Amino acid sequence: MIKRYVSRLQDKSDALHCMILSTSTHAFLLPSVAIAEIYSQPNTSAQNTCTWRDISIPFTSMERLLAQADQERQFQHTAVLHRLNAVSATEPSFWAIGLTALPKVIRVEHGDLNVETDQQIPNCIAVCIAEESLLIPDLQVLESTLSL
Repeated sequence: MIKRYVSRLQDKSDALHCMILSTSTHAFLLPSVAIAEIYSQPNTSAQNTCTWRDISIPFTSMERLLAQADQERQFQHTAVLHRLNAVSATEPSFWAIGLTALPKVIRVEHGDLNVETDQQIPNCIAVCIAEESLLIPDLQVLESTLSL
């Protein structure tokens, strides 16, 4: 799935609306349609759930999902993401990650994206847009590692 997304960003003539989500260690590029809502509410990386619209949903940090050192940290903002994998009626259709800054909206045009081959992060593709290094996570794989 992630390779199709990157291929579309590189090869098609249409533009994709995306968001750059910043965490304490990386900036991630996600299609806007993957994000249900961004809201400002302090959370810590020690939490496993958060409350959004009166439902409890899984909460984590991207560092934890990528199996990188995840010391407890405070997040000022939360990105609620749509679940991509099949869910049962008892599982929430959303999950959330902590952010250190408000997201940046970006329109990715044909030819804006360059894949960086020197950066190897599991379940991500490193890219560069306008000299900014970003990671495109494989949300389907990362989501499957959540403990629900």
